[in-house]
Amino acid sequence: RVKGGRLAQAAFPARTITLAISDVPGDDPSTIASGPTVGDRTTRADAIKILRKYHLELPPAIDTLLASEHSESPHPDDASLSRTEYSVTATPADALRAAASLAQQQGFRITELGDDVEGLAQDIAAEHARRFQDLQHKPTPSPFLMLSGGELTVRVNGKGRGGPNQEYLLALAIALDGRRDTFAIACDTDGIDGASASAGALITPDTLARARSLGMHPQDYLSDNNAGAFFERLGDLVTTGPTCTNVNDFRARAAAVCHVARSVCRRAERRLCSIDDGHPVNPASRRYLNRLSDLLFVMARSLNRAAGTPDVLWQRDFSSPKEPEDSNA
Repeated sequence: RVKGGRLAQAAFPARTITLAISDVPGDDPSTIASGPTVGDRTTRADAIKILRKYHLELPPAIDTLLASEHSESPHPDDASLSRTEYSVTATPADALRAAASLAQQQGFRITELGDDVEGLAQDIAAEHARRFQDLQHKPTPSPFLMLSGGELTVRVNGKGRGGPNQEYLLALAIALDGRRDTFAIACDTDGIDGASASAGALITPDTLARARSLGMHPQDYLSDNNAGAFFERLGDLVTTGPTCTNVNDFRARAAAVCHVARSVCRRAERRLCSIDDGHPVNPASRRYLNRLSDLLFVMARSLNRAAGTPDVLWQRDFSSPKEPEDSNA
């Protein structure tokens, strides 16, 4: 009743303002949340054509609905959509750009793999491991950070539990096989990885060694799609609870990304408070941003501790470093 522009149609002639958070590749407004305030470019005829192509049978009630012209959703030029305004306020690309920007300021060399990475979690993990190893073979004076976003899937063969991000990390840990100085975190930004209660997990150079010391066989857990139990036993799950937002999955190979994301949350919190001085701010939104930034800070410190590296200290005007003084002046 609300998808495909029907929400705006129902609200007409009232003015409709949509502030959307994108969780789809390409940020197409008609696809985000099924476009409740955006015209639908598809038709009933398109749906019927697909059903006939694949010889799909539907209940009589659905056939009746498709046959009715009243089931047609409003098209982009529909008059009922003339008073709508639409803005995408957050996207997967925004998250990666913010992470890359702050990480560069902290001396990291950045490799971005895109915000629309899709595919089977195990396949993507194997591909990322190969790319990561290739980068490690190139001499560089600074550490590097690989970033990617998107939406992974899992081919379920076992009876375990977890989600795409957890399966990705377990497969990545196995592929990297304890490679020194390699850390990774993968989380779903809505706080729910697949059907699990966790947002994702993290791996360190000693992930496999710690698992084997407990009598665990990583490949068996992966074959059983049981990455959730694997990381739970190691204490390496990342659990945030539902975040009430979603810009797809976020994958990174350094603790710096947690500090980056925390900075983004702090800025969002300040922006939320200054949206309109004449109207009260939703306290739940402000509380969520505050708690999320605190969680990211704790995650960053935990990752740094595991790596044996000191935490990055805040510096005033760090984003605008002063030019070195001329010694001959």
